[in-house]
Amino acid sequence: MKFNHSVLILLSLSLSCNETWCKSPQDFNTRVYRADRARKSGDFNGAIVEYEEAAKIKADAAVYEKLGDVRRVRDENDQAIAAYQSAAGITDSAAIQVKLGQALQVKGDQASSIAAYNRAVDMKPTDPEVLDALGAGWQAIIKDNPSAPESHIRYGQTLKYMGAFSQARAEFQQAIDFSPHKHNESAEKLLQLLPTEEDEAQRNHKGDQSDMIMIDGKARK
Repeated sequence: MKFNHSVLILLSLSLSCNETWCKSPQDFNTRVYRADRARKSGDFNGAIVEYEEAAKIKADAAVYEKLGDVRRVRDENDQAIAAYQSAAGITDSAAIQVKLGQALQVKGDQASSIAAYNRAVDMKPTDPEVLDALGAGWQAIIKDNPSAPESHIRYGQTLKYMGAFSQARAEFQQAIDFSPHKHNESAEKLLQLLPTEEDEAQRNHKGDQSDMIMIDGKARK
Protein backbone atom coordinates (compact mmCIF):
# COMPACT_ATOMS: atom_id res chain seq x y z
CA MET A 1 0.00 0.00 0.00
CA LYS A 2 1.35 3.41 -0.97
CA PHE A 3 0.75 6.57 1.05
CA ASN A 4 0.78 10.06 -0.26
CA HIS A 5 3.94 11.80 0.94
CA SER A 6 1.99 14.84 2.23
CA VAL A 7 -0.33 12.61 4.21
CA LEU A 8 2.63 10.92 5.89
CA ILE A 9 4.10 14.28 6.86
CA LEU A 10 0.80 15.45 8.33
CA LEU A 11 0.38 12.15 10.19
CA SER A 12 3.90 12.45 11.60
CA LEU A 13 3.27 16.01 12.76
CA SER A 14 -0.01 14.98 14.32
CA LEU A 15 1.62 12.19 16.33
CA SER A 16 4.57 14.29 17.50
CA CYS A 17 2.71 17.53 18.10
CA ASN A 18 2.94 18.86 21.64
CA GLU A 19 -0.61 19.58 22.77
CA THR A 20 0.23 23.04 24.15
CA TRP A 21 2.11 24.15 21.06
CA CYS A 22 -0.54 22.82 18.69
CA LYS A 23 -3.25 25.01 20.17
CA SER A 24 -4.11 28.38 18.72
CA PRO A 25 -1.61 31.12 19.60
CA GLN A 26 -4.63 33.00 20.91
CA ASP A 27 -5.12 30.35 23.58
CA PHE A 28 -4.32 31.73 27.08
CA ASN A 29 -2.41 28.66 28.27
CA THR A 30 -0.34 28.60 25.09
CA ARG A 31 0.68 32.21 25.58
CA VAL A 32 1.66 31.57 29.19
CA TYR A 33 3.58 28.44 28.23
CA ARG A 34 5.52 30.32 25.56
CA ALA A 35 6.19 33.19 27.96
CA ASP A 36 7.50 30.87 30.65
CA ARG A 37 9.75 29.11 28.13
CA ALA A 38 11.09 32.41 26.85
CA ARG A 39 11.73 33.65 30.38
CA LYS A 40 13.63 30.52 31.37
CA SER A 41 15.79 30.76 28.25
CA GLY A 42 16.62 34.41 28.94
CA ASP A 43 14.50 35.77 26.11
CA PHE A 44 12.92 38.53 28.21
CA ASN A 45 11.60 40.46 25.22
CA GLY A 46 9.74 37.38 24.05
CA ALA A 47 8.48 36.69 27.57
CA ILE A 48 7.10 40.22 27.89
CA VAL A 49 5.30 39.96 24.56
CA GLU A 50 3.72 36.62 25.45
CA TYR A 51 2.72 37.61 29.01
CA GLU A 52 1.13 40.80 27.72
CA GLU A 53 -0.77 38.87 25.06
CA ALA A 54 -1.92 36.35 27.67
CA ALA A 55 -3.13 39.19 29.88
CA LYS A 56 -5.20 40.54 26.98
CA ILE A 57 -6.95 37.18 26.72
CA LYS A 58 -7.56 36.83 30.48
CA ALA A 59 -6.78 39.13 33.38
CA ASP A 60 -4.74 36.82 35.59
CA ALA A 61 -2.83 37.82 38.73
CA ALA A 62 -0.07 35.23 38.22
CA VAL A 63 0.58 36.46 34.68
CA TYR A 64 0.84 40.08 35.78
CA GLU A 65 3.13 39.05 38.65
CA LYS A 66 5.44 37.20 36.24
CA LEU A 67 5.35 40.17 33.88
CA GLY A 68 6.39 42.40 36.77
CA ASP A 69 9.24 40.02 37.62
CA VAL A 70 10.59 40.18 34.08
CA ARG A 71 10.27 43.95 34.00
CA ARG A 72 12.27 44.19 37.24
CA VAL A 73 15.03 42.01 35.80
CA ARG A 74 15.25 44.53 32.96
CA ASP A 75 15.28 47.47 35.43
CA GLU A 76 11.97 48.69 34.05
CA ASN A 77 10.58 49.62 37.44
CA ASP A 78 7.66 51.79 36.31
CA GLN A 79 6.33 48.97 34.14
CA ALA A 80 7.01 46.45 36.93
CA ILE A 81 5.05 48.58 39.40
CA ALA A 82 2.12 48.80 36.98
CA ALA A 83 2.18 45.01 36.48
CA TYR A 84 2.26 44.28 40.22
CA GLN A 85 -0.55 46.75 40.82
CA SER A 86 -2.61 44.98 38.16
CA ALA A 87 -1.87 41.64 39.82
CA ALA A 88 -2.89 42.98 43.24
CA GLY A 89 -6.10 44.35 41.78
CA ILE A 90 -7.10 40.86 40.65
CA THR A 91 -5.88 38.61 43.48
CA ASP A 92 -3.70 40.28 46.08
CA SER A 93 -1.07 38.46 48.12
CA ALA A 94 1.77 39.20 50.50
CA ALA A 95 4.29 38.13 47.85
CA ILE A 96 2.89 40.60 45.32
CA GLN A 97 2.93 43.42 47.86
CA VAL A 98 6.54 42.67 48.80
CA LYS A 99 7.58 42.76 45.15
CA LEU A 100 5.60 45.96 44.63
CA GLY A 101 7.27 47.48 47.67
CA GLN A 102 10.72 46.51 46.43
CA ALA A 103 10.08 48.04 43.00
CA LEU A 104 8.78 51.23 44.62
CA GLN A 105 11.81 51.30 46.89
CA VAL A 106 14.18 51.11 43.92
CA LYS A 107 12.25 53.97 42.33
CA GLY A 108 12.76 56.01 45.48
CA ASP A 109 9.10 56.20 46.50
CA GLN A 110 9.76 55.21 50.10
CA ALA A 111 6.33 56.10 51.49
CA SER A 112 4.50 53.95 48.94
CA SER A 113 7.06 51.20 49.44
CA ILE A 114 6.39 51.07 53.18
CA ALA A 115 2.65 51.09 52.53
CA ALA A 116 3.03 48.03 50.30
CA TYR A 117 5.17 46.24 52.88
CA ASN A 118 2.61 47.01 55.58
CA ARG A 119 -0.14 45.49 53.43
CA ALA A 120 2.04 42.38 53.11
CA VAL A 121 2.48 42.28 56.89
CA ASP A 122 -1.28 42.55 57.35
CA MET A 123 -1.64 39.40 55.24
CA LYS A 124 1.31 37.48 56.72
CA PRO A 125 2.32 39.14 59.99
CA THR A 126 4.84 36.48 61.02
CA ASP A 127 6.39 35.69 57.64
CA PRO A 128 10.19 36.26 57.93
CA GLU A 129 10.57 37.35 54.30
CA VAL A 130 7.78 39.90 54.66
CA LEU A 131 9.27 41.29 57.86
CA ASP A 132 12.74 41.38 56.28
CA ALA A 133 11.34 43.41 53.39
CA LEU A 134 9.62 45.84 55.76
CA GLY A 135 12.83 46.17 57.75
CA ALA A 136 14.79 46.93 54.58
CA GLY A 137 12.22 49.57 53.71
CA TRP A 138 12.68 51.34 57.04
CA GLN A 139 16.46 51.08 56.75
CA ALA A 140 16.29 52.90 53.42
CA ILE A 141 14.14 55.65 54.93
CA ILE A 142 16.50 56.02 57.90
CA LYS A 143 19.47 56.22 55.54
CA ASP A 144 17.80 59.15 53.75
CA ASN A 145 16.82 60.88 57.00
CA PRO A 146 18.65 59.36 59.98
CA SER A 147 17.38 61.89 62.53
CA ALA A 148 13.64 61.23 62.16
CA PRO A 149 12.46 59.68 65.47
CA GLU A 150 9.31 58.12 63.98
CA SER A 151 11.35 56.11 61.47
CA HIS A 152 13.48 54.64 64.25
CA ILE A 153 10.33 53.73 66.18
CA ARG A 154 8.79 51.97 63.18
CA TYR A 155 12.00 50.14 62.38
CA GLY A 156 12.34 49.15 66.03
CA GLN A 157 8.84 47.71 66.04
CA THR A 158 9.65 45.68 62.95
CA LEU A 159 12.82 44.35 64.59
CA LYS A 160 10.80 43.44 67.68
CA TYR A 161 8.38 41.39 65.57
CA MET A 162 11.41 39.65 64.05
CA GLY A 163 12.68 38.77 67.52
CA ALA A 164 15.69 41.10 67.28
CA PHE A 165 15.06 42.68 70.68
CA SER A 166 18.52 44.18 71.24
CA GLN A 167 18.42 45.92 67.88
CA ALA A 168 14.87 47.09 68.56
CA ARG A 169 16.04 48.53 71.88
CA ALA A 170 18.79 50.47 70.08
CA GLU A 171 16.30 51.91 67.58
CA PHE A 172 13.90 53.03 70.30
CA GLN A 173 16.81 54.69 72.10
CA GLN A 174 17.82 56.50 68.92
CA ALA A 175 14.25 57.75 68.55
CA ILE A 176 14.59 59.24 72.02
CA ASP A 177 18.03 60.71 71.31
CA PHE A 178 16.79 62.43 68.14
CA SER A 179 13.66 63.82 69.81
CA PRO A 180 13.46 67.36 71.25
CA HIS A 181 14.89 67.46 74.77
CA LYS A 182 15.58 63.71 74.36
CA HIS A 183 12.01 62.93 75.27
CA ASN A 184 9.72 60.71 73.17
CA GLU A 185 6.75 59.24 74.98
CA SER A 186 6.07 56.54 72.37
CA ALA A 187 9.65 55.31 72.24
CA GLU A 188 9.98 55.41 76.02
CA LYS A 189 6.85 53.30 76.45
CA LEU A 190 8.06 50.78 73.88
CA LEU A 191 11.40 50.54 75.66
CA GLN A 192 9.65 49.98 78.96
CA LEU A 193 7.54 47.15 77.54
CA LEU A 194 10.37 45.47 75.65
CA PRO A 195 11.82 43.28 78.46
CA THR A 196 8.38 41.84 79.23
CA GLU A 197 7.75 41.13 75.54
CA GLU A 198 11.13 39.46 75.18
CA ASP A 199 10.49 37.26 78.23
CA GLU A 200 7.06 36.35 76.88
CA ALA A 201 8.52 35.44 73.50
CA GLN A 202 10.98 33.10 75.16
CA ARG A 203 8.33 31.52 77.40
CA ASN A 204 5.99 30.89 74.48
CA HIS A 205 8.64 28.76 72.79
CA LYS A 206 10.29 27.17 75.79
CA GLY A 207 8.36 23.90 75.81
CA ASP A 208 8.57 23.14 72.10
CA GLN A 209 11.95 21.85 70.95
CA SER A 210 10.99 22.16 67.31
CA ASP A 211 9.51 25.66 67.48
CA MET A 212 12.33 28.19 67.52
CA ILE A 213 12.29 32.00 67.65
CA MET A 214 15.01 34.36 66.54
CA ILE A 215 16.24 36.40 69.49
CA ASP A 216 18.95 38.92 68.63
CA GLY A 217 19.86 36.97 65.53
CA LYS A 218 20.09 33.58 67.30
CA ALA A 219 17.59 30.73 67.34
CA ARG A 220 16.39 30.23 70.91
CA LYS A 221 13.63 28.26 72.57
